[in-house]
Amino acid sequence: MKKNWLTLTLLFTSIALLLVLQGIWLQSVYNNIKRDLRKETSMLFSSTVMTMQDSIIEKNIKPLPGDSTAEVFGNVPLLRDTFKFHHQHIEMRRSPDTDVVYLSSGEPKDSLRRFFRTMVSKFGANRKQRTFVMKLTMDSLKPELIYRNFIRTLKKAEIPLTFSVIHLDGTRPKGEPRWGFSTEPFPFPFPPRGSFYGALFPDVRIFIIKKIAPQLLFSVFLTLLTGASFFLMYQSIRSSQRLVEIKNDFIGNITHELKTPIATVSVAIEALKNFKGINNAELTQEYLGIAQQELNRLSMLTDKILKTAIFEDQGVVILTERIDLEKLIAQVLATLKLVFEKHQVNIQFEKRGTDFTINGSADHLTNVFYNLIDNAIKYGAEHPEIKILISDLNDNISIAVQDKGLGIPAQYQKKIFEKFFRVPTGDVSNTKGYGLGLSYVDSVVRKHRGTITLESELGEGSTFVIILPKNLA
Repeated sequence: MKKNWLTLTLLFTSIALLLVLQGIWLQSVYNNIKRDLRKETSMLFSSTVMTMQDSIIEKNIKPLPGDSTAEVFGNVPLLRDTFKFHHQHIEMRRSPDTDVVYLSSGEPKDSLRRFFRTMVSKFGANRKQRTFVMKLTMDSLKPELIYRNFIRTLKKAEIPLTFSVIHLDGTRPKGEPRWGFSTEPFPFPFPPRGSFYGALFPDVRIFIIKKIAPQLLFSVFLTLLTGASFFLMYQSIRSSQRLVEIKNDFIGNITHELKTPIATVSVAIEALKNFKGINNAELTQEYLGIAQQELNRLSMLTDKILKTAIFEDQGVVILTERIDLEKLIAQVLATLKLVFEKHQVNIQFEKRGTDFTINGSADHLTNVFYNLIDNAIKYGAEHPEIKILISDLNDNISIAVQDKGLGIPAQYQKKIFEKFFRVPTGDVSNTKGYGLGLSYVDSVVRKHRGTITLESELGEGSTFVIILPKNLA
């Protein structure tokens, strides 16, 4: 882990920067949509109020025959302003909450007449009417009515937001809600003077989040994809590092194993050459026997390495034949007789049943039993005790190889069938190996469509149980 601190730092920094950039991007999208939403609702609000104003003007404008006075509207103070503007006669009477405006013109095509043409046409067929009066009060535009009309407008625009209509002084309200906004103040040009209305939306987060749902989903997907890619990349780096470490251990072990027989043969030849052992037939035979034994071991080592290389490229290839597992195991035990004597191995071979024939590869199964017995000797006690039990299970055959050796810690039991894996023994390793034997055994058993399991307790020994089908269907 310490070797990879820089890699981990870069990976986490990259993910953190990606999250920051996505956060800035999403915040920008959120703010843009909120700004556009405020513009749209302000426009809709002003359109709603303007439509209501037109309706109010329609209801409050009346034709005034002749040279009538303001008495038609009741008690209006006699403060009067009379002036002409673009050929039109305008008379205004004011009170604190009411304006009465008299509009008249001697010109049939003046601008004011054109402005009111649509409304005037609704008052009757008398198109010669030139004088009108209009009265507007502070009760003409009520917030409740604005609220109801604005709800309908928002519904048509598919903006389902909660709001309230507020009376403003020409500016947006102070203390505007953090998660909402208010529309631009819309002025009402008639009394009371300085009258403004607006719509206040207290919380628009959910609405905006729904709007940016695609961006949010894309951001989450991108983050997960990047995180998964970095995780797989880091796992690949760690796997490569472990493979390099395992191969280095393998090279160290195999080098030691190869040097031992070479050194032994060299010593035997040197003894024959320098100490005139060639003249002693008995001594010569002994040295040659030692040399032959070591050369055989050297040949076996190189053959195992070559088979491992072939196995790496092609996998285990089996040529099936009808074989008797009882006889096969007996042959392996006979071949290892001298090894048993050398290591003072107490070997027991038991059987349960009568039919032990299967379809399989004799060569590969021979190597399987040799590897399991060899491991039992290597990791056994000073005088290893090994028990082999073969059982007839009707359609299957079970072979159990039991020892009373060191045992395997629980945390390593699932890894012992991995290639190049060896149970850690600290800085000292009294038993040499390559971490290939059990991987090969597992591959051969699976090729025969069988299973291999391990039962082991630390200090109590291990039992490998192989179950093979009698027929490969």
